Amino acid sequence: MRAKRITLDTIQLILALIVTVVMAFPVLWMITTAMKSSSELLTTVPRLLPHKPDLTSFLQVWSRIPLLRYLMNTAFVTVVTLTLQVGIGVPAAYGFAKGRFPGRDLLFMLVIGAMMVPEQVTFIPLYTLCARLGWVNTYMGILLPNAISA
Repeated sequence: MRAKRITLDTIQLILALIVTVVMAFPVLWMITTAMKSSSELLTTVPRLLPHKPDLTSFLQVWSRIPLLRYLMNTAFVTVVTLTLQVGIGVPAAYGFAKGRFPGRDLLFMLVIGAMMVPEQVTFIPLYTLCARLGWVNTYMGILLPNAISA
């Protein structure tokens, strides 16, 4: 019985390693390709590792695009949206779980029904609303529509 378990664990480990290599290979290929020279990119027989690793493409990206600013914007929007959703969602959930008030079941069914609406359906109405409020290309246009979700 113990030998069978060890065999199954070994097979699972081998399969997990194979899946990991298959999933990680495109990322490895992307990074090593970014380090290749232009002439090395156009060879008929591609190689995984560059002959002479070159980091100028990475330096060009950092000099032309404000990636740090983009990362900071993403972190800010993520933290604020998460805080708003938890700050609004937890009291609402507590109200549904512990509160007894008229119309609670109907309101709960509306929330459950809102969860069934695909997010893509709301894109155009939300954009129209944000455009009318003057929130296009602002933090308010990103944060407030995402602050409340079913």
